[in-house]
Amino acid sequence: MRQQGWALFGVLAGTCLLTGTGASTAENLRSGAGQGQTPRVSLARVGGGTHEVAPGQAPDVVGTLRYDNDIPFSREGTLAVPIGNRFDNGVVDPHSIQKVTFRAAGCFQTPYPSFRLSIFDINPTPMTNMNIAMFSGGGMCSGGTGGAVLRTAMLPAPILGHVGPFIGAVFNTNFAGCLNNTMVNTTCEGVALSMGVVDPGMGFHAIRVANTMQTTQNLGTRNAIFRVTGDNLPVELMGFGVK
Repeated sequence: MRQQGWALFGVLAGTCLLTGTGASTAENLRSGAGQGQTPRVSLARVGGGTHEVAPGQAPDVVGTLRYDNDIPFSREGTLAVPIGNRFDNGVVDPHSIQKVTFRAAGCFQTPYPSFRLSIFDINPTPMTNMNIAMFSGGGMCSGGTGGAVLRTAMLPAPILGHVGPFIGAVFNTNFAGCLNNTMVNTTCEGVALSMGVVDPGMGFHAIRVANTMQTTQNLGTRNAIFRVTGDNLPVELMGFGVK
């Protein structure tokens, strides 16, 4: 049955802890805070040096948006659906999405050489979703390993100029033996969830994408250990000043 999972994924796909203080800084810049004087903000570039941000513009720097406390606690037991986070709190527009990092609840050696990942756009009117990136990554799986490894996957092509909230998710296995399995460090593929209640201050964002991937269901007071990195996501401001 596991061999059918990737085909099912392909057919269906058609249809914070914040590091630093970048969200509030960006919002202040975009809202024109500090009227009466012309603020000049110097931001460190990731590769070295600095650049200036004009009044009313979001800073163009690379940051990582994270909601979890980095402690794997459980997995979501539904079969053959993407599980992840809805990224809304702290998102600065426009932004790019270049990389994801996550901890797995579990994995199995075959038939998947790595994890099946998706980024979904959210249509704000009907609240339906559109898959805008489907890719594999996160490194090779060793059966029964999970949350001990922080896995990284680059998008095949960065999503540029995105506006509004989005979802990042890992595809849950379709293997019948994993139905309702909520344990970590098993052979059941999926993303690890943190306990949630003790997560630091950015709310609860864990979500299940369902109904041929068009609608979502919140997973209560939990967060997926799934993070996204890109330009203008809440930033790792490596020093800044307003003059």
